Amino acid sequence: LLPRGVAEAPDRALPADRPERHEIRSLIEATQRSVAAIEARAADFAGATGRIAHHELGAFDAREWLRFATIHNRHHLAIIDEILGGEDR
Repeated sequence: LLPRGVAEAPDRALPADRPERHEIRSLIEATQRSVAAIEARAADFAGATGRIAHHELGAFDAREWLRFATIHNRHHLAIIDEILGGEDR
């Protein structure tokens, strides 16, 4: 996982001060749908050679973006689990 407290999220990515449990569940479900859509198109990305810049980490190709997204989402799910006290999401 990514280390906690090393980077600061941009303002546009900050959640409400006290998100409601149903809002968290809704975001997780939306993310799961997005991941499934990306996984369904994984073969489309295999030959991609272009690179897109990350605001802090430099330019990634499609494979690197998918890897980063996986690591980044696991990081946020760990934070959610901590906030919820290990309860079922």
